[in-house]
Amino acid sequence: MKALRYAFAADDPELAAQIVEEWFPIWLAREDWRTLEHWLDELPDRLYRAHPALWIAKAHVAQSRSNWTIFWQLLESAEVAFADLRTARGIAMQLQWRAHLDTLWALQWSVASDADRAERFAQQALEEVAGDQQRGVARAHLQGIAHLMLVTALQSRGHSDRARQMIEAELLRAPRTIGSAQSRLRVLLELVFLEFAEGEIAVAARIATGMLQEAVEFNVPVSQIWAHLALGVAAYEFNQLAEAAAHFTYGVELPRLGHSRGRHECLIGLALTYQALGRKRDAERTVASLLDYDYLLMDAPLIDEGRSLKCRLQAQDGLDPAEHQWLSEVAPNAALWFGWQEIPAVTAIRVALGTHQAAHLHDADRRLDALLALAMRLHKTRYLVNLFALKAAVCEQLGQRQAALAALAQAVAVGQPRNMIRAIADAGPALTPLLRARQITAPSRYLDDVLAAQTTPRSDEALDNPATAASQQAQRLTRREREVLALLAQHLTDREIAERLVISPLTVRTHIEHLAEKLGVSGRRAIVARAAALNILT
Repeated sequence: MKALRYAFAADDPELAAQIVEEWFPIWLAREDWRTLEHWLDELPDRLYRAHPALWIAKAHVAQSRSNWTIFWQLLESAEVAFADLRTARGIAMQLQWRAHLDTLWALQWSVASDADRAERFAQQALEEVAGDQQRGVARAHLQGIAHLMLVTALQSRGHSDRARQMIEAELLRAPRTIGSAQSRLRVLLELVFLEFAEGEIAVAARIATGMLQEAVEFNVPVSQIWAHLALGVAAYEFNQLAEAAAHFTYGVELPRLGHSRGRHECLIGLALTYQALGRKRDAERTVASLLDYDYLLMDAPLIDEGRSLKCRLQAQDGLDPAEHQWLSEVAPNAALWFGWQEIPAVTAIRVALGTHQAAHLHDADRRLDALLALAMRLHKTRYLVNLFALKAAVCEQLGQRQAALAALAQAVAVGQPRNMIRAIADAGPALTPLLRARQITAPSRYLDDVLAAQTTPRSDEALDNPATAASQQAQRLTRREREVLALLAQHLTDREIAERLVISPLTVRTHIEHLAEKLGVSGRRAIVARAAALNILT
């Protein structure tokens, strides 16, 4: 930015601090926190006393880097600096920046899994941002963070219905138009997060499908990444692995814009999908890409998750003792609050199962009890299925068959109505005898699906050999189906495709159904994603 460069060239750091103070909310709204970090590093520390908002800016950077170790310290420094400014100007400044501070405090208490305080600060922040002097994109960005913090806090306190009502009210204020696209898509993503946390995977997938359609219609790539991520996570959970791989691949290959977390999660999902398909080399290559990406970002928590995922995929083949030791020492925060796919504290339990050592298993059992208590307290139903399944596997290896069967019964009670297949299947081979035993006493199609997913890695020839697959799949498609596919990739409606090809909309729908059948997926976006993954789009 020219004004900042001129200020530094003129040796006027006071002016530079004022410019950073004025512009940093806009940089954050544009996801350009690295520019903010660069200029903050250029400013002398002495200016922070007269400009307490710089502490807020620095806290925003720490949050963007998920550097929670120093995050709360920066917030404390900001509070002290504002308190020291007892002048009228200082009081006015504190009022001006209070919405930022309370939003960040809400985030801090979310990280600490303190739902009560997270809700209180988020509510205060929303009330304060309504009177904020900022306008436009900066104000909308701050309001969006505060709203997300309040929704997640309410869900974590067991008030999901109230959270849904808040979301519905926001959607009414954000009609489906290009002018409201960003705000509306943000709120739809909040609803996706909420339904995932509640374990309502199918509901989350339906919302994500609509979200993807709107993100494509209004050309919002960041929201497209999040929508593909959600659809990939849902497909993976339902053991629809080809569809999951297609969505994760699409999310990875979209422009690298916006929040780094979205692409990071898509790479994790893709690695897990390849592993489930028995494609270990592809899974290893994807983990390597994930770590390269995270190291490029210099984001320590993301790097830890990448290393943890690598341990997870290697757990059944034996883990390097040094990596096992590192994993056992990773910060205990389970991050259940945010709903991420890779949680080091959970992977430590998976690794313990792979060692078959009593000391490790007893430690894993203690960890599981703590994690289950946390998941129940925070109402994270989605995680309960996997945690109960892991509890069953650990008890089985410890020779505690009755406790193991009881834990499995709890996993099935929550997972079966939601068709959560991989949450149980991914607990590993130690669970297989228990699943077979339960299938004898309480047979169900659901347990058949879990056993099939667990004991027989799904092999998809189209994914195993992309070059051969592209040729085979292209040969299976008719000329008209290829034409429809190409127009689907341009995000045209059935009527628009019909007009281009001079056929009826009903005929277009028939071609789309044939494409879905031949490509092994369902839904327009999944068809295009699958075709893109197979490199047969022309």
